[in-house]
Amino acid sequence: MAVALLLEPMKKVGRQAVDEAIVAEESRLLSAIWYGTPAKDRGSQAVFGEKLEIGNQSAVGQFLRGESPLSLKAAKGFAKGLGCRIAEFSPRLAELETAWPFELVDRERYEALSPAMRHKAQVRMMDAIAEIEAQHQKANRKAA
Repeated sequence: MAVALLLEPMKKVGRQAVDEAIVAEESRLLSAIWYGTPAKDRGSQAVFGEKLEIGNQSAVGQFLRGESPLSLKAAKGFAKGLGCRIAEFSPRLAELETAWPFELVDRERYEALSPAMRHKAQVRMMDAIAEIEAQHQKANRKAA
């Protein structure tokens, strides 16, 4: 019985798989922008990847060839380095970038607030984050 368990395929955890057709289309669009940008403006794949924290030359090449699906971090780096918007090569990631990040906050209620009230809510959040960070630092100093 133990041998049978060892031979079962491992389940992948972490990132959700991206459809191969989407990866191919993103790669096609990104490559068109990459090769349409003069090399003097973008540099080599190695320099570009390191400078924009995308990865090494191999990682940049894998994204351009569609061998690896783009991550949001890589897409942000490509967009910044190529002077374009993420939506120009990955509508999928552009949508993620603008997704509502607050699970416990109702977006419609927030957006119904006046600009002044939105500002006030953001200031309160900044204050709460600063307080949480201070508490965390204090706890770490005590533990050390």
